[in-house]
Amino acid sequence: MQQAWREVGIEMVPTSVPFPTLSDNVQVGNYQMAVWGFSWTPDPGQGDMFRCDALPPNGFNSTRYCNKKYDDLDSQQRGELDQNKRIDLVIQASNLANDEQAAGILVFRKSIYGAGPRVHNFMPNGFGEVWWIPYAWVE
Repeated sequence: MQQAWREVGIEMVPTSVPFPTLSDNVQVGNYQMAVWGFSWTPDPGQGDMFRCDALPPNGFNSTRYCNKKYDDLDSQQRGELDQNKRIDLVIQASNLANDEQAAGILVFRKSIYGAGPRVHNFMPNGFGEVWWIPYAWVE
């Protein structure tokens, strides 16, 4: 990342800080750039990160992005029962946030998990990779 920023004329000095410090600084807007990750549900909506009503301390909109059109699209997709129409609304909202550079997405992680036949209740899914561990047992 440092090299990529340098190529566009910005000298970036990465600083590692404890997560609580990062979180506190981001919540109050005391940063120039922050890199952190989120693990959402399988639901494709990103309103928790980009809606006007998700500004800190009420939500995770640490970029302080606020666009009424985005909010309208997000509200529509939340209530849409037709899957194809909902997909279209999510794409429109995502494209709007992307075009306005609300956040720079670096990676969408893909994970593969497996377990041997002795492991029961192995259920990794879009909610996370380890939520099921308290419910699992090994023969």
